[in-house]
Amino acid sequence: MDLIPGRATLGGLYTGLHFAAHDRVFAAASDMPWLSPAAIRVVLDRALSGDIVIPDLAGKLQPMHAVYAKTCLPVLRSLVEVGRLKVQDLCLSPQLRAHRIPEAAFRNVDPELRSFFNINTPEDLAKAKKWIET
Repeated sequence: MDLIPGRATLGGLYTGLHFAAHDRVFAAASDMPWLSPAAIRVVLDRALSGDIVIPDLAGKLQPMHAVYAKTCLPVLRSLVEVGRLKVQDLCLSPQLRAHRIPEAAFRNVDPELRSFFNINTPEDLAKAKKWIET
């Protein structure tokens, strides 16, 4: 159970980071069936380059394929407590250093960027089934 219930992804991230045994964590969503170890390695290799190390695919941040440092906890808590639940708010916080990894860094190891695909809708599920069948 989240420390601050009902606060979506940021609430879960806050809870996980709070209880983490290490200073940094890699966060991934459970609905991403094609997570690639090589794509994760791209992020982990840059883990010390910011408080948040996050893929930026054509201007769209990928918060559930990113590394977060415990230095994010005070800002995360403040955002969660007031109901500001967008990762963008966390990444733009002047108290934190966000390192954005450009899409090109992932294309070498995951040309179709399937590592970032998640299943949220019936259409997403149909696309996933099509990929499996081919």
